[in-house]
Amino acid sequence: MVVIEEKDLIGEGRTRACYQHPDFPDKCIKVFHMQCREKRTHRKELKETRRLLRKKLSLLVVPDFHGTVETNLGTGFIFDYIKGESGEAPTLRNWIKAHPEGVNRLKTRLYDILLDSTAVFSNPHSDNLLVLDDGEELKFAIIDGLGEKPFIKVRSFIPYLARKRFKSQWPGLEKEIDSLAAA
Repeated sequence: MVVIEEKDLIGEGRTRACYQHPDFPDKCIKVFHMQCREKRTHRKELKETRRLLRKKLSLLVVPDFHGTVETNLGTGFIFDYIKGESGEAPTLRNWIKAHPEGVNRLKTRLYDILLDSTAVFSNPHSDNLLVLDDGEELKFAIIDGLGEKPFIKVRSFIPYLARKRFKSQWPGLEKEIDSLAAA
């Protein structure tokens, strides 16, 4: 059993918390909150993660899944811990706050990369994306919010439908980006 401590917390969302793996610094463990055991969330994210990993995208990083582990907080799901060149990679939200002047370049780049990837999001949100900025080009990592919500999941298999869905989701993400830049 892996013992997870509060100091290992990387971040948390509505259904899960993410902790740095205490034994492997390049891995993280996602654990469902005790009151929320939505296994479907994990299954849909895992299917979409595997599909994107098979595509071998160069400008979009998707953390690989490495199995499950029992922890003191319940069953944990082990993923790659995505970091930037200089350590901790900022979320899209934090990058925008630190670089408001680069928002237009970022929006154009992000839109093109996500549209081209045909990634299917259940929730494209500024806290679900990391910015990997090496000074020359922007890359992004999707750390949460992947997968389809509908019962019949066709967008993952038909790129046209995946792009159409992303185009319908983009205005919400773009509005969030603009409001963060204006703050």
